[in-house]
Amino acid sequence: MMASTFDRLDQEFAKFPIMRASDTPSDEEVARAASALGVTFHDDYVAFLRRYGGAMVGSLPVFGLGPVKVMGNRWSVVDVTEWFRDEGWPGTHTWYVISEDGFGNPIGVTQDGRVVLFDHDAGQEQVLAADFEHFLTEHCLQTR
Repeated sequence: MMASTFDRLDQEFAKFPIMRASDTPSDEEVARAASALGVTFHDDYVAFLRRYGGAMVGSLPVFGLGPVKVMGNRWSVVDVTEWFRDEGWPGTHTWYVISEDGFGNPIGVTQDGRVVLFDHDAGQEQVLAADFEHFLTEHCLQTR
């Protein structure tokens, strides 16, 4: 990720530390989580996990590998992805779910790195961003 994106996130979490996980995962924990889901986490997402663990960024959760107090019990990328897969949500069998849109729709990262949302009302997938960093800057930090 670009230094400017990390700077913006660091500024937010300096003001509101409760919005991020208090612990960050090791490289081994990141690798185990990706393996458990049968995916490869993209580099920007791994960098985010290693620096923040998981977080609320703007109004959206970014699921990770460490509990975020303000997110309650729904903070784990593994648990949330497995839940959407078990419920049979289209596309999620090859994604990892990094967020939800506030209306119950999963937001995930595809194998080629695009960030997509499956809209249950429309019954279709839509691309939100070309990659994880653009998802953060265009959908989470856009009002900052």
